[in-house]
Amino acid sequence: ETIEFLKSKGIDEEATPSRFVLEAAAYFSSLQKVSQDLQKWTKGHPSEKLENQNLSSLSPQSSQHLEILLKEEYEDGLPEFVSLMAKNKKCLAGEFLPILFDRCLTDENLWKKLKNTIGDKGNWLIQQNKNWHPLAAITFDIDWYSATGIARIKLLKSIRKTDPAQAIPLLKSTWEEDENSDKEKFLKTFQIGLSSNDEDFLEECLDDKRKEIRTVAAKLLQKIPESKLQNRIFEELKKHISLNNKTLQITLPSSISDELIRDGINPKYKFFTGGLKASRLGQMIAILSPDKLENLLDKSPKEIIHLFEKTEWKELFLMAISESALIHKNQFWAKEILRVWIVEQEMELWDQVDVFALIDLQDEMNFNALCLESIQFFKTLPEEDDAITFLLKQGDQEWQEEITFKYIGLLQKWMASESAEYWGGWQAKKILQKAAFKVDVELAPMLKKGWPIDSHVWPNWEEDVRSFFETLTFRKEMREALSE
Repeated sequence: ETIEFLKSKGIDEEATPSRFVLEAAAYFSSLQKVSQDLQKWTKGHPSEKLENQNLSSLSPQSSQHLEILLKEEYEDGLPEFVSLMAKNKKCLAGEFLPILFDRCLTDENLWKKLKNTIGDKGNWLIQQNKNWHPLAAITFDIDWYSATGIARIKLLKSIRKTDPAQAIPLLKSTWEEDENSDKEKFLKTFQIGLSSNDEDFLEECLDDKRKEIRTVAAKLLQKIPESKLQNRIFEELKKHISLNNKTLQITLPSSISDELIRDGINPKYKFFTGGLKASRLGQMIAILSPDKLENLLDKSPKEIIHLFEKTEWKELFLMAISESALIHKNQFWAKEILRVWIVEQEMELWDQVDVFALIDLQDEMNFNALCLESIQFFKTLPEEDDAITFLLKQGDQEWQEEITFKYIGLLQKWMASESAEYWGGWQAKKILQKAAFKVDVELAPMLKKGWPIDSHVWPNWEEDVRSFFETLTFRKEMREALSE
């Protein structure tokens, strides 16, 4: 009603929200100046009719905690807060929704946790701002046949989130007339909701006249474990890799067929190590799903890696299976690769492998097992380039008790030693900041013991340790408030 009134006064509703509000404010301001009474709204806010079913409101204390978490100093605790909200069936207050929706636009993991805490009012609010529509897969006023390339991409992304199969007939209906540059962008949206239902269309795209489209289609098909492409690569690898008396037999491919090129093998590509023929084999291994490689050799990930390590192409094969683990998001293979990294960290190979992405694939149990394996024999504080330092700095997983006490104990021992340098151990300061959000808050009383306050380096660490325990206290209060 108010919008209709403003339209009748010449205010453009198609303007940006900020401009629309400014023009409306200017209009009402002019009414006040001439002493005209403003129209009073008596119907209440539309969202007031909505109920947040099965969700209880945040307490004033929890709302205060959230205000603190939205500040830079404590923002690392926001995911824990949102997870606990969902667990305890709490609902966000309206004033927090806009800033959190904005953050979720660039943080998919945060949105996955947040979406079950916004309630009906939050879902209503998302619909009022087009910038937030991608979060809820809303596609208002987008007609495929009249839309531009950018609008079509938004529509495809929305459809792929809710009903992926519906994107194919829509795309096919204009495929012959679409620009090649648009086709490539449209096809990339199939990464959302990718499944075997997409295979037939993607197989057709492997024969497209444009290399860019063929490449995108091949990369998508490579991610579908039971695709025909995966089976073709499996059959090809059987010709080149086999076991004979527990020894890996490898025959490098002297040439690459047109069918393999169609499936994404680049005959001219070379890994950072190994020759052209070995690189062709490496590409096949990188494409093949880890499960199929296990079937091919009838061995476990650990056993297969051990077999590869005995060959002259050890680094090339380790890089190939690292790529495969990341493509197929296989944390068990990633874990075994990281175990090699922990032992042989000096290898040039690791400059070519996304070790951080392999760490991110680990669940809490596997992450802590890797940390324990890496730290268990340390007698002094790990250095900057040690594997455990990378693990603890990069991992977002919770720390188990054994890792917590082991690392804090090593830090305390180093601080108490005569060899500790006043400005040394800076990498441990970053890890202590991370630990404040990852260790069990119930361990705080025990962790307060053993700090060498008489050490010559204590003045340089006192503030860091104090901040560590303040964060633990804050998290404990936050958790208690959310459980009420």
